[in-house]
Amino acid sequence: MASVNANGIEIYYQTNGNGPPLTLIMGLGCSARQWQWMLPVLSTAFQVIAFDNRGVGRTSKPAMEYTTDLFAEDTCALLNTLGVE
Repeated sequence: MASVNANGIEIYYQTNGNGPPLTLIMGLGCSARQWQWMLPVLSTAFQVIAFDNRGVGRTSKPAMEYTTDLFAEDTCALLNTLGVE
């Protein structure tokens, strides 16, 4: 469990397993904890990357308008920071 600075905020993420990367993106309002029951299964075949979206859980919560485009930019910035193509 860690966090990185990406797209101007601290993004909490966790990785589990080995193999091709698989990014799990939770819907608005829920944290990466919602994926806990799936991680043991998915991590047998993938490097699973789960993270808290902006404004949720352990990721930064800046006071601003949140949009799906902004969430997509955060996801891309996280993956780039982690070196995932």
